[in-house]
Amino acid sequence: MDIELLKKLYSYPVYGYSIVDSTNKIALDMAKSGVVHGSLIVADSQTSGRGRHGRSFFSPKGGIYMSIVLDMNPQFAGEITTLCAVAVCLAASKLLNIELKIKWVNDCLYENKKVCGILCEGLPQMGKCVAGIGVNINREEFPSDINEKAGSIYIGDNEREELCAYIANYVINGTKNIPNHMAEYKKRLITLNKKVFFTYKGENTHGIAIDVDNTGALIVETETRRIRLISGEVSVRV
Repeated sequence: MDIELLKKLYSYPVYGYSIVDSTNKIALDMAKSGVVHGSLIVADSQTSGRGRHGRSFFSPKGGIYMSIVLDMNPQFAGEITTLCAVAVCLAASKLLNIELKIKWVNDCLYENKKVCGILCEGLPQMGKCVAGIGVNINREEFPSDINEKAGSIYIGDNEREELCAYIANYVINGTKNIPNHMAEYKKRLITLNKKVFFTYKGENTHGIAIDVDNTGALIVETETRRIRLISGEVSVRV
């Protein structure tokens, strides 16, 4: 990552690393120390990238691994998660002329393969959030456990910096106007009007995904009731 180029494209502080354990971990530590809203942490690779539900995130050299410090109450984590997904999709559309779709809540898909993961973490006592985004770039091979589901987007020179800056700028601007991004989110969401299977309060069940509210919660209609599913509480497969 060309950090000097990235700094020209993004007007908030940028902290660049060759390799880290996790950009989110560094961002959380920086947030505790008082870095300003919009501070961006980027790395060429991660040794302990984190995903949702405690999963690891495959982070080899060459991808986009970024975390943004936000002065926003963690109660908005759902809104920020959907905002980040839209940011990635629009960056790919505007800069690469490719169209990504979204699988609830935050998987960005290209040609039905997951190319991006998003993890928002908060510091409730400080009223801060960290938005972590990882994008697979120019990657042909993946570990066997994710090989069938993982994909990549392909870019040329300097496009990694442009993508990173576009995503970060969109997220920062979007936090001023939540939930204005939700129409774009729903337009790209493949989960709506599909039969979904999930675990709710310890019970395996299914229903039809009929809507997403402004907090990012999925509204599912089962045979007996309407359920509001919140990111982090359930796992959904289409």
